[in-house]
Amino acid sequence: MLFSKVKSPFLFIILFFSLLGIAFSTTACSPKKDAIDNEEAGFLYNSSLTLISEITSEISRANDSLSVDSLFNLFEKRLTNLNFAVAPETDLKLTEQENDSIFILINKLIETKREKLRDLSKVDTIPLPD
Repeated sequence: MLFSKVKSPFLFIILFFSLLGIAFSTTACSPKKDAIDNEEAGFLYNSSLTLISEITSEISRANDSLSVDSLFNLFEKRLTNLNFAVAPETDLKLTEQENDSIFILINKLIETKREKLRDLSKVDTIPLPD
């Protein structure tokens, strides 16, 4: 819900990683709870990587700018759904390396979208009738 209101990809990135990296605070947890938290964080991490990679690949093969925008909107919706599918603050359990990996892939997604829209703008026109 929160991400659906963000129109700019750059604001989206800032908002997403602000939520991911709010703090690396520790809480007193039992080992069993830590194991469950780590398992859920692993699920969030792997699912995020898969989602970002799939959408990046789809955008690179898109045939028109409407498809690119639709795919990016789909990404935002699926990412929001993924974050709501796990317990609150699960993103805070991700390691610094996991956050960095997600950040790198999202940057690649944004760059792929930008390049694809630039390439399509050269040929994405409606021919006028003669």
